[in-house]
Amino acid sequence: MYISYYDESGDDGYPRFSSTIFCLSSIYMHYSNWKDNYENIVEFRRQLKLDFNFPIKQEFHCRQFIMDKNPYHGIYSPQIRKEIYDLFINLIVILDLEIINVVIDKSKIGHRPYDVLEKAFTYSIQRI
Repeated sequence: MYISYYDESGDDGYPRFSSTIFCLSSIYMHYSNWKDNYENIVEFRRQLKLDFNFPIKQEFHCRQFIMDKNPYHGIYSPQIRKEIYDLFINLIVILDLEIINVVIDKSKIGHRPYDVLEKAFTYSIQRI
């Protein structure tokens, strides 16, 4: 059995939409890897707290962090933000999981009925 976590970016509306791109991302892992992955993440977040006073339980939003937006605005210098971001990337590398991204360019669909979320989810499940 596999465990999967999903997140989306953009809106899934079609033919009316506010974004031309919809992205559905998934990380998945075999259930036997979940505990080790979780413990690695918790330890990583504890170390970030010690080294940078980074909140342990606050959800990390990469875009806001890189662009120095709330809730991170003015807390870290560009150099420290880059260092923390690199640490997050290095964490992903050591975790025993897989990542799938499905991107739908709604400007290329045409004028036929198309359920963007259903298609993205179907494509993702097929790849898992």
